[in-house]
Parts: sequence; structure tokens; C-alpha cells
Amino acid sequence: MDGFVETWYDQSGNGNDAVQATAGSQPKIVDAGVLVTGGLEFNGSSTNFRMNSEVTLGTEFYVAG
Repeated sequence: MDGFVETWYDQSGNGNDAVQATAGSQPKIVDAGVLVTGGLEFNGSSTNFRMNSEVTLGTEFYVAG
């Protein structure tokens, strides 16, 4: 069974969650019952998240790629 992420929750408490409601555009987190290596798997073309508000970078901002 595969698993996908619909909401990536903002851990800062500011409510800047990233959302992808379209199932075919959600990044994969589980592949055939096993967590994917590296956390999330984006396919490079159609998987993405959308933000409801502008994100202002502060002193700490992390994105693993």
C-alpha cells in the first residue's frame, strides 16, 4: 500500500500549513508499505504543495531536498 501527504503542518505554530488537496499531486511518504528514503518523494513534475499565505523567512528555515 502507498501513502501520500495532503497537509504538511507548520511546526512553528504560525499556521502556515502547506496543502495539496489533489490526490495525484501529493508527494509520496509510503511506497509498498515502507517509508520512502529521505522523508517525502516528489516526482519532479506534478507533485507539490500550495501555501495559503506568503511565507516570510526568519532566522530558521529548513527544507530538505
